[in-house]
Amino acid sequence: MARMSIEESESLNLYKYLCQKIGSEKVVKTRRLICDISDIGQRDKIMTSCSKGEGLNLNGSDFDAMIIDPNFKVYQLEDEVQSDCFAIPLIMNTEETQPCFTQLWSLNHNLKTSPNVMVKHHRGYVLSSELFKQCYKNFSDVTLPALYSGKIHGPCISDKIIPLILHGV
Repeated sequence: MARMSIEESESLNLYKYLCQKIGSEKVVKTRRLICDISDIGQRDKIMTSCSKGEGLNLNGSDFDAMIIDPNFKVYQLEDEVQSDCFAIPLIMNTEETQPCFTQLWSLNHNLKTSPNVMVKHHRGYVLSSELFKQCYKNFSDVTLPALYSGKIHGPCISDKIIPLILHGV
């Protein structure tokens, strides 16, 4: 029988420790599935995200959620856009971004439909995440009152009750 290297032994010990602290792979998958099922049953387009959404119930973790804005529909390519879609079509552009990020370009920008969240860019109009968050924060909706006392913090609007990561899709 081959002997385990120091790296393999340390890796196995770390895995065992994490299983004790966080849960086994099966437990984490089950938690993730429970979040997914719960999100599907929501009337509003809200998805559990970050550690809880990934099935990690860590002590002291907060609750993070993403809001899906039905006013926008994102497509990878321009020729995928559906003409019967009532949402504003946005096209993903990853050429001028860091890995794992994208810019959302307006296919046919209409200032009347989205005047507060689009900015002129050298290649056309692009969705501004800063303007989107500010617009969402200022939008008065009684269903999410925690938003309106929150503060913009990085990619989210944070509140002591419910931090939300806002995405236009």
